[in-house]
Amino acid sequence: MIPAESLVPGTLVDLPTDRVVHLRGVDSATVADALDPLPPGAPAVSTYHVETVPSASDLVTRILDDCESAARVLLHSWLPGAHAIGGRSRLDTAAVRAFALDVAAAGPHFGPFLADLAEAALHGVPIAPGRHAVEVRAAGIARVLAASYTRDRAVLVVTAEPMSVPEQHMFATACEWLAERGRFGIWLTGDPIPVIDRFPVVHIGTAPSPAADTSPLPRLRVPALQGVPHPGSDTEKLLESALAGCDWAHDRRWNTTWSRGPLDAPIRVDVLFPAARCVVEIDGPEHRRPAKFAADRQRDVDLQLAGYAVLRFTNEHVRHDVASVVEKIARCVSTRNLVPTPESRPQ
Repeated sequence: MIPAESLVPGTLVDLPTDRVVHLRGVDSATVADALDPLPPGAPAVSTYHVETVPSASDLVTRILDDCESAARVLLHSWLPGAHAIGGRSRLDTAAVRAFALDVAAAGPHFGPFLADLAEAALHGVPIAPGRHAVEVRAAGIARVLAASYTRDRAVLVVTAEPMSVPEQHMFATACEWLAERGRFGIWLTGDPIPVIDRFPVVHIGTAPSPAADTSPLPRLRVPALQGVPHPGSDTEKLLESALAGCDWAHDRRWNTTWSRGPLDAPIRVDVLFPAARCVVEIDGPEHRRPAKFAADRQRDVDLQLAGYAVLRFTNEHVRHDVASVVEKIARCVSTRNLVPTPESRPQ
């Protein structure tokens, strides 16, 4: 597949977001990398990996369940007023529902669904099955995912395991339903449905497929949100909880962007300590992909040439010894805070 750095984001920004299209010559991970951070004009692009297709309706339900779970985690992004609510009492529930109804009244959301979603997010539970028609639920979730990133549309970049011919037909039916009735854009990658030829094909790249990547794929991965740990990363949340009590880490910035210059595309870094010019990256299994590994090395070089220190830790390191990770970050930050930055050195 073509490397992410060779994929022009503008090519993806212009893709349809109201139907199913089949992207040829590129995989979902490369698309996600090319749209990280989300450029202006892009939809809110998440990736989804399909392992099995018991039936079209079951697949739709599974995808909506996963997307609703993500929408609940993103509560504070699409419902800023919820930041002021610290409990789960009846008063808190009434308040979060009122906030949601106000948001719905001012935008495209369906008030009863948004209020139910806000209440479910507050209590950490799914919306009761059957509470809303599946079309209402799907469209409501798509709108919330888009609003979480201040975008107009939500897109799922879908990849799938090899399927039988009957499964391919059920898979195609589910994708069409999500696009036509659920208001999702669906971008298929790889070659999941060779017997289906009714979806428009967009040729993104022509490079041959690489050797099989054995890294586990998450079923759903949503984009990062600037200023906070990634909503789908328990590891980032764990590190943030450890850093929150450290006075020296007060200026940390999660998932912020940096660029070498005005003509260069920005990159997203996991944690930035601007005063110390220190960047911390937390690497999950996707960083073991050859293309991702090479891109990480290039990013590190660019940052280091610009005067930044780059510390990389794996998910496993953070989970198993977060105290050691925090101690190493503290040493780097404290040391570099004593060293003049390139801008502050006398000429």
